[in-house]
Amino acid sequence: MKTMKNSILMFFALLISGSIFATGNLKVNFTGVKSDLAIVEISNVKSSPIEITVKNDVGDVIFTKATQPATNYRKNYDFSKLEDGTYYLTVKVDNEINESEFQVERGTLKLVGEKKIVLPYFSFNNNELRMTYLNFSKENASMVVYDVYGNELYAKKFNNEFNIQHGLNLARLPKGSYSVVFSTNEDSYNYSVSVK
Repeated sequence: MKTMKNSILMFFALLISGSIFATGNLKVNFTGVKSDLAIVEISNVKSSPIEITVKNDVGDVIFTKATQPATNYRKNYDFSKLEDGTYYLTVKVDNEINESEFQVERGTLKLVGEKKIVLPYFSFNNNELRMTYLNFSKENASMVVYDVYGNELYAKKFNNEFNIQHGLNLARLPKGSYSVVFSTNEDSYNYSVSVK
């Protein structure tokens, strides 16, 4: 009986975590890279707005597009007119981001690599802060809590583990607003909480 009860609890825990942290919904194919043309195909499980951005290696936005909610998107892009260099095609749907790095050399395209990012999930209820992050790039990460004056109240470092989960009870802090900053080597995410 105890084993059955534990199995049922595990099933519900998996079901809840799967619905909260569902990923893998966004698929981006930066394929058909020919000498001057790239075919960008995007599919998503649910109909959502799609944000597409192309930036150069210093972060200047070369192209941006936001679509109406959709589950599929396909477009041919001619990147051959871009100056020689490294570029990043970023596709964002809901809490998922796919980034494709490509190079242009004398009008010819070459796909260099891709990375997937799922934005961290924060929740705050009854002065309990919870954060989950799927660390696809296996970077070191950290979380810091600041008061309104920018004073660091709490800091936690995470190794390069894939599934980062952390909870923190903020009930002992004075009532007020606080900032939570979760950072990886490349990105930083802010979340605000109010202790009551």
